[in-house]
Amino acid sequence: MRKLSILFLLFLPFIGYSQTENLVIQNMCEEFKKTSHLTDSTRVENIYSKYLYPYLEEINSNKNIDSIGTSLYIRLQKECQDFRLFLIERTKSEHWQLLDKMPKSEFTKNQKKEFNKISEFYYYEGETNEITNVNIKNNFWIDSFTNSTYSKNIFKWINKNEFTLEHLESNNLGRKAFSRKGEKYFYQIINKKDNYYTIAAQIPNQTEILLFKLYIKQ
Repeated sequence: MRKLSILFLLFLPFIGYSQTENLVIQNMCEEFKKTSHLTDSTRVENIYSKYLYPYLEEINSNKNIDSIGTSLYIRLQKECQDFRLFLIERTKSEHWQLLDKMPKSEFTKNQKKEFNKISEFYYYEGETNEITNVNIKNNFWIDSFTNSTYSKNIFKWINKNEFTLEHLESNNLGRKAFSRKGEKYFYQIINKKDNYYTIAAQIPNQTEILLFKLYIKQ
């Protein structure tokens, strides 16, 4: 089974994909819902063999098959709640958690002023525990990944404790699969601890609240 890539952001609906790809995602999700009686590995292999692999075989050979396969896998996480919760349950981490409702923010105006004075942060990527560095400067939020790729976003405060990231560009395969230029992601800072900020994101039309830690780089 592929590793789950947890991206701590608020996802918007995908646009610009073919009807065929949309149907593949829909069929994989519906099939996955029917197989709760099977073992974990069998459930995943079942949807791959029935829908993902046949679709990839039909694609013109001059296309990047690995990139398309990864994109569809990530879209399945994003658009199929049953599959997403299945993966999240099996990739728990001390650096993030799943909640049923948005916690109350305790983030103060003074803490916001301190936050704005800091430019270097980092967070942990899902169950891999790989560190992604974050640079917030000149109204940009830039993620730098361990494989030397990046993702660039416009950073904008909405109010005292909420902000948006508007995606600009990325050469990271996972981020490119999730985001399109101009998409906005919404976050809320819940509190400030000794060396990190607790940040929450709620996915539209979905029930999960993702809570993660944005650490201050020393």
